[in-house]
Amino acid sequence: MSMRNKLVVVLLSFPLLATASEQEVRDLIFQDVISARDAAQAVEAATYAPRNFERGLGSLATAERSFQVNRPLDRIRNELSEATQYFRTAEKVATKAQEQFAGLIKLRQAAGSVNAGLHDGENWQLAERKFKEAIIEFERGDIRLADRRAGEAETPYRQAELAGIKAAYLNDTRRLLRQADKARADRYAPATYNRAQELLATAEKELTENRYDIDRPRDLARQAQYEARHALYLAGEVERFRKEKTESEALILAGERPLRQIAGVTDQAVGFDQGYEVATVMIMDYIKNLQSQQRNTEQDLYDRVAQVEALQTQLSSLETRLGGVSEERQAMEEQLARQAREREQFARIETMFARDQADVLRSGGDIIIRLVGTSFPVGKATIEPSAYSLLATLMRSMDVFPESKITIEGHTDAFGGDELNMKLSQERADAVRAYLLANMQIAESRLAANGYGETRPIANNETREGRARNRRIDVVIRPRMRATR
Repeated sequence: MSMRNKLVVVLLSFPLLATASEQEVRDLIFQDVISARDAAQAVEAATYAPRNFERGLGSLATAERSFQVNRPLDRIRNELSEATQYFRTAEKVATKAQEQFAGLIKLRQAAGSVNAGLHDGENWQLAERKFKEAIIEFERGDIRLADRRAGEAETPYRQAELAGIKAAYLNDTRRLLRQADKARADRYAPATYNRAQELLATAEKELTENRYDIDRPRDLARQAQYEARHALYLAGEVERFRKEKTESEALILAGERPLRQIAGVTDQAVGFDQGYEVATVMIMDYIKNLQSQQRNTEQDLYDRVAQVEALQTQLSSLETRLGGVSEERQAMEEQLARQAREREQFARIETMFARDQADVLRSGGDIIIRLVGTSFPVGKATIEPSAYSLLATLMRSMDVFPESKITIEGHTDAFGGDELNMKLSQERADAVRAYLLANMQIAESRLAANGYGETRPIANNETREGRARNRRIDVVIRPRMRATR
């Protein structure tokens, strides 16, 4: 049948298309199969139902050719119907396959996301072969054999994924250690070099045991990189000193120079007749005193701002109300007196704790007692006897505001899973609350406990000191608000 005759037949079937072009006629005839193909592609039928999807593509291609060479319309319709049926079957099979192999698919995607095929091609190819065999058997209807092939794919996928994860986090360290080998760091800086090797081995062990909790191994790898670079630097310096025949005294004096410069900036006269330690302690004490002064200054500034705001509010009210001046003045005096009492109470609490026990802060109208001296066993919420003295001081400080509401907040660092950290922080907050309730006279309704996990850091989780600060208990005291006139 000629193209003209074919169009006549189509147009007779659809009178409203009397003015339609050949492309418009083609789009109308093919619309159902194209829709079925797109639906199959949306569920990745090429991957999860390849046999039916490929047959659908074949029948569609045949129909395309038939249309181009003016074959009978009935034949084209049959070919399109066949293609549509293949695509719809592929869509159903692919949807069921993704449900059947959901765990394996997730594992495959995780391995692909770390380029597992580049780092363990053998296991990746084996896993991919078993995966495709599982899909083929599922599409054929042999569920039992399909599940067996899927099970055979899991282990090589996991091995390939692990290789990809290790490469992502450890390859840079390995490269640095190879450079350190060439620089003979094992001879010139053996302690630092060995430390880098140990950290790398520990990071690899951590990844092997729990590849999905990468915070700790990532930090270990970062430390290993630092130690490897440090070993490279030290090896270069030792080699240079050997060539220049530098005397030991010169080396010691060179080590004193940075501390002397820092001490000079802080206007301190330090000596090194007893080594580095005395100078180091003096500088650290100076810095700690500066930090303490800064906190006090911030608290004073907060008080002054609060006073100014209160005065501005009261003055505005006095300006708009000509009467009742004495009443407004009395209210102002009461507010200022209350603020003075709160400052005195805050100062009392602040002096109760040693620097290594707690930081006492103000936030809005709240007092925060940050118990830096409280520690728990790793992964546990058991209060150690060493914390009893600090908690006794805490109980005395809580009595300074006898009518306040108090919240015990538990916080962790970023190591470990999010859910585990949230649970652990809540358990630790609950443990402190239970201890306080058992050891002091306080109404349960005044004392709450909340765990925030790693969501509220106060320091950098990339450093050991920062993580230690983030692992904390905060006691938030909310003084009862007194009504103002």
